[in-house]
Amino acid sequence: MSVSRLFKSNAHGRPFGPQSNSGDKIGCGINFSEVINDDPQRRMVPVVFTRNGNEVSLHTTIMLLLSFVTM
Repeated sequence: MSVSRLFKSNAHGRPFGPQSNSGDKIGCGINFSEVINDDPQRRMVPVVFTRNGNEVSLHTTIMLLLSFVTM
């Protein structure tokens, strides 16, 4: 088992979610349908983390982008 850590704007990270085991598959994605566009240069973006296909956590963070391209 290893301690899961979330890294955001620093090199140390903070404890995050359940511990991971060897062989676990970790995923990360953005739910573009739930982006909050109140300010065109500072968008609140929901970031979803998964472990073995199951959602572990949802964090909302600011992304400084002029536009999103979705396909």
